Amino acid sequence: MRTTLALFLGAALCISTAWAQEPQPPRPQPSRSNTEMEETTIDFAEVPDDYLTRAQSRFSSDKKGAAQDLRKAAASIALSAGRARGEAKSGLEDAARGLRDVAKGVEDGSVKSASELKQSLASASHAVANAHYFAAQAAWERNEAARAGHELASAGEYLEHSAKWTGTEAEKAVRTSVRDARTLSGDLIRGAEVAPDKVGAGIAAVGRDIEAVGGKLKATGGAGKSGETQQGVGGSGVPKPQKDTSGVEEKPDHEKYEQNANEQGPGPEQGRDDRPKDENPSP
Repeated sequence: MRTTLALFLGAALCISTAWAQEPQPPRPQPSRSNTEMEETTIDFAEVPDDYLTRAQSRFSSDKKGAAQDLRKAAASIALSAGRARGEAKSGLEDAARGLRDVAKGVEDGSVKSASELKQSLASASHAVANAHYFAAQAAWERNEAARAGHELASAGEYLEHSAKWTGTEAEKAVRTSVRDARTLSGDLIRGAEVAPDKVGAGIAAVGRDIEAVGGKLKATGGAGKSGETQQGVGGSGVPKPQKDTSGVEEKPDHEKYEQNANEQGPGPEQGRDDRPKDENPSP
């Protein structure tokens, strides 16, 4: 019995060894174009602005390199769109699609001038600024001060870059809100005590300037949905807070604002103190 078992195990070992040594056919690899490789091979230590800035600097001397950077920027923005919702999501998707189209135009020569490229860079930066603005607004409403600070800092940075590529007049117009956003975001990130009204006003100022730059871009055909904002409370022109636009989970019902039937919703300048303390008070 033991002899039979040993023979059986020996035969099985020989068969498995022979099968392992037999060369196996290579597994088929999915074919990918150079464009697809460029779009997905991005450095996560870099942000869209790094690629956009580099694309501008390479445009005159290295069209292929500029196109690659534009596609990488598009890929980075598309990743952000996957985490966003509502107006922020659609704006980022439009921006990514626009950058891919411009990359193709840079390669085939249909995008001939640096001014054409700057228009596209301004639009893409504007969409990213808008998404960060919505995220800052939502984070502040959830009492997440540090998160709101980071989002506000990014909104100000991309607003500044969008205005720079839009033109000198726009760049000058946003200097105050961008400067104040840097100071305010630093305070929020450090955990400093900041009056709620001051935070609301700072976020609102950035929102107004994002809308203003979007209007300039739209007038010249450079902004898509991300440049189309709604009137805020009292016709302030601040982009109206949209439901689920920040890429975060929707708040539970007990944390939402009570809205009057005649109101369109609270503006960002109201801060977080206007939130009802108890929606179901004891009798």
